[in-house]
Amino acid sequence: MTIDIKIIRKRVVAIGKNKSILPDCTSGEILKVGGKDIIPYLARLLDITMKNGILPADWEKAIMILIYKGAIDH
Repeated sequence: MTIDIKIIRKRVVAIGKNKSILPDCTSGEILKVGGKDIIPYLARLLDITMKNGILPADWEKAIMILIYKGAIDH
């Protein structure tokens, strides 16, 4: 399976720049700033990952921080 660069481009555009920073310290803003230059590298990384069937360890981690936004009215 080969990763479609058009799909990656569409996903990068859709990332909110204020989204959480990943455990590998990559933020949505970094991906957006990299623009079209970073997309071939993302495609290659995803392609290798899919072919090997192994996720990088950091992709399996998540850090959740709950933020209270007030009571929900019913």
